[in-house]
Amino acid sequence: MKKNAKKKKASIDKRINRAGRLSSDQDEAHVLRAIEELKKILSLPHLNRHQEDNALINLATAYKHRGEYHLSIETLDRIEVVPGKKNTDFSIFIKVQYATSYTALGFFDEACRYFDETINDIKEAEVDPLMAGGFYLEAGKAYSQNDQVEKAEKCWKEACSIFEKVENETEHLARAKSNLGYLLIRSEDPKKQKEKLELIEYSSNLKRLVGDIEGLSSNYCNLGLYYWQKGRYERAIAYTRKDLFLSRKVGNLRAIGSTLGNLAAIYSELKQLSPARKCLNEAIEIGKQLNDERLVAISEHNLKHVNRTGKEAGVKGETVGPSVKVKDLPDSQPSRVSDY
Repeated sequence: MKKNAKKKKASIDKRINRAGRLSSDQDEAHVLRAIEELKKILSLPHLNRHQEDNALINLATAYKHRGEYHLSIETLDRIEVVPGKKNTDFSIFIKVQYATSYTALGFFDEACRYFDETINDIKEAEVDPLMAGGFYLEAGKAYSQNDQVEKAEKCWKEACSIFEKVENETEHLARAKSNLGYLLIRSEDPKKQKEKLELIEYSSNLKRLVGDIEGLSSNYCNLGLYYWQKGRYERAIAYTRKDLFLSRKVGNLRAIGSTLGNLAAIYSELKQLSPARKCLNEAIEIGKQLNDERLVAISEHNLKHVNRTGKEAGVKGETVGPSVKVKDLPDSQPSRVSDY
């Protein structure tokens, strides 16, 4: 290889790696910059296979962090996995990227199939511990949302075990512990709930210390859902607003849309219908921007529910709006009408 060609190759590799670091950043501006840079790199002539695949996997990661999961999957489809090398770190990483995007889009069966397959791959291959821990962390999310609670708990315990042995992995350990905590606060045992709420608070403190904005946002989401379920609406709104603020800072549009749906559902139960409508209209626009039919369908369904609630309240002469207080509401469990 000629000297100039070597320099050009090194320059492209540096650009890909620099954009790759930005693609996972918890700052919307950095992720958007990574997307633009990687798209420019992929338009260059004479990229070798390694450079193209590396740029594509980083672009798929950036789209995922932006909440553009359909685009992430389309980008992954462009990567060529060499036959006979299914258990390499690279091919395993690609499967995990597919699975996490399917989880976020609500295709839980498809996501769990990917994770089931990849568990076997990881057992057969010598996978980097940090990568294995990340896999179990993400797999637990899919299993939990697919009502495979035992698998989820097993995965998150395995993730905790791995991250406890790896130096400087406080951020990922905190995420695994908080997921375990949320899984177990769903228990009907008040003692267990109190114990696991303390675990989530502990992990939140760790996330603040290491600057894990996205992880802290997830904690606030889970706490908002917990207090909503318990009918403690003021706390539910407070935590969900914190989640929304941090989600906007990170810039994950899909997470913003889901949080807006949660907030709208709480407002709806409080018969504060104007803010509920505002949240759902924004969620619908985000769904259209992302070409996310599921988010649009759920948000439109919930908007109809809000409008129907308003009409029924008008017929009955009930008070709606900010004047409705928490004490005016029945003690029944809140209905789950939104996506989270």
